[in-house]
Amino acid sequence: MKAIIVISISIALLYCTEILFWAALINGLAHLIFNYMKAYIVAIPAMKKFEMAVEELAARGASDEEIAALKSFPVEPEDELNVPKWLNVVNSITSYMILVFILIGIVTRIF
Repeated sequence: MKAIIVISISIALLYCTEILFWAALINGLAHLIFNYMKAYIVAIPAMKKFEMAVEELAARGASDEEIAALKSFPVEPEDELNVPKWLNVVNSITSYMILVFILIGIVTRIF
């Protein structure tokens, strides 16, 4: 949610400059997409563990209430190692570019 607010600020500040506005918009969308990709890759092992636990309970003949009561599995710290390096690099670059666009927007508004 914080990322959306910061991206919106950078886009709003650059509204009068057409090229920078579209660049900030595309960068913001790329940042959100890559950020969600990273979160999904980290969560895949926990989702697989949860699915296996549900299948195991169903194979043992557990009731629907017991299966529904099963909580999801937490994401382990080593799951973050599954994220490709290039995705971390792209995510960092788009984060820094958001700050650059905010600074450019502030400078263009002042001068």
